[in-house]
Amino acid sequence: MSDKRDEPQPPASSAMPRRSLSRVESTAAHAAAGRTSGRHPSVRTQLPLVPSKVAELFEPATVAMSVASRSREPSPDLASIGTEFVGTYRWRVTRKLGTGGYGDVYHANRVDDGSIDAPADEAAIKVFHAPDDGSSGQLLKRELSALLALRSDRIPRVLDWATEGALGFVAMQQYSRGSLLDLSRQRPRMKAAGVWRLLLDMLDALRVAHHAAVLHLDIKPSNVLVGDDDGFVLTDFGVAQGSFAARVIGAAGLGTRGFQAPEQRTRDIEAFDVRTDLWGVGATAWAMVTGVDLSHHPELVFDAADAETLAGLPRPSAFVPGLEPALERAILQLVAFDPVDRPGGAAEAHAIVRRLLSGHSRASSTAVELRGRLSTDEAAAVIANMIDPLWMAICGADGA
Repeated sequence: MSDKRDEPQPPASSAMPRRSLSRVESTAAHAAAGRTSGRHPSVRTQLPLVPSKVAELFEPATVAMSVASRSREPSPDLASIGTEFVGTYRWRVTRKLGTGGYGDVYHANRVDDGSIDAPADEAAIKVFHAPDDGSSGQLLKRELSALLALRSDRIPRVLDWATEGALGFVAMQQYSRGSLLDLSRQRPRMKAAGVWRLLLDMLDALRVAHHAAVLHLDIKPSNVLVGDDDGFVLTDFGVAQGSFAARVIGAAGLGTRGFQAPEQRTRDIEAFDVRTDLWGVGATAWAMVTGVDLSHHPELVFDAADAETLAGLPRPSAFVPGLEPALERAILQLVAFDPVDRPGGAAEAHAIVRRLLSGHSRASSTAVELRGRLSTDEAAAVIANMIDPLWMAICGADGA
């Protein structure tokens, strides 16, 4: 299946206004007040109760996370109850699960004759809106090609698809517990144990994606699902890009406001690499541990590196007094303002997070300092995940 990459080059980079870093404390107080003052209308949708095991990962809360109202007109629904999608199997829509920037997601049941090799009885069906440039088919093929290339318990499994016709779709493994954004509306702040698990699971997903030369470029709470094993699953590869491809990345690859890496905010496309995704993981963990939705508080993202931490976000402990220092270091290393100061990739970041979790690192340790203290097995995992899979396939071919 082809995955053409002919999006127009985004506008040239523009200089960003600089903000004094001395305002961190006042900004933290402002954001904390915004969560309870009613500054934004509070969303109280009919969400399922948080399963007990998952609920244990979140701090008790009585106020739902505030969500700013959207001024953009909603796109019309692409399907309704009873709509059928036909690929290898036939799927009938039962309800709408959500809407993203590029498409709608529906719950559907399989209604064919019950073939023995049928992958599942239910699925999450994703259909893309047609942008002004008519690239919905291209977005669908991009997500499909990315998902088919990846095999991980931390990435949804593809069950079926169709790329032709008015409503091309991809049917994916269904996760009934919803996303981190859904859960944060009920219990805004996640406990430290849950954030450690979130970091490790997301980095596991990225190790697989990056090893297959795929960048996600839009990691945020709404793109992280809660798995049946109480772990976390990275979804929505609709804006995924080839990490070793030519640097022709459309606006879709610029991420989501508040969760963009600095290089995405300035549209420095030449700087996009695996470390851009590490920022997304760190920013998502930062939002979950503090209970602050960065998409509604982008002013918290620094315009230059913090002089002490080198990070592009405030210390989480400014919002959560008593937060584990090791967890704070793990998060801040992923959101280092300069990509050079972040770990070199998901495998290295995973090894560093594991060592911080086990208490083996000094309080002053940085990603660069920790690189020299990995075990032999950890170092081997890092090296294995740094190899270009195309080069590995060439070297492993007969006669190579």
